[in-house]
Amino acid sequence: MGASLERIPVDHRVGIGDRAQHADRGGGIPSSRCRPSYCCSNPCEADVRRMLKTADEIQAEVSRLIQESDVVKSDGEHVHVSRPVLLPPCAEQDGCNWTMRTFGNASAYQPEVAQALAAVQAKWNLNA
Repeated sequence: MGASLERIPVDHRVGIGDRAQHADRGGGIPSSRCRPSYCCSNPCEADVRRMLKTADEIQAEVSRLIQESDVVKSDGEHVHVSRPVLLPPCAEQDGCNWTMRTFGNASAYQPEVAQALAAVQAKWNLNA
């Protein structure tokens, strides 16, 4: 039975900078939904960017983070991760344009799933 999680809110404001800075953070294209970096009053905010990634890349990263968590690893379990779902622009919060709704074998690992999901939502947007 799959556990369902609502979109985890991420309290980050995003900005875009030059492509060289984006390349240093693993490549990708800055999201078109990002705020321009000149709007950021806090230097730390300017460093938080969401890269556009494919559904496969997002799914693989969320899965990797969950499977590598100490609890899941020590239990020898595997949590199935569904593909990300694109959110309509009116449903986006905090600049993230996707969510995942179903995770298999996750009922005992909801904190690990929520943490992995929030971490990836904070750094990547779905390239639709």
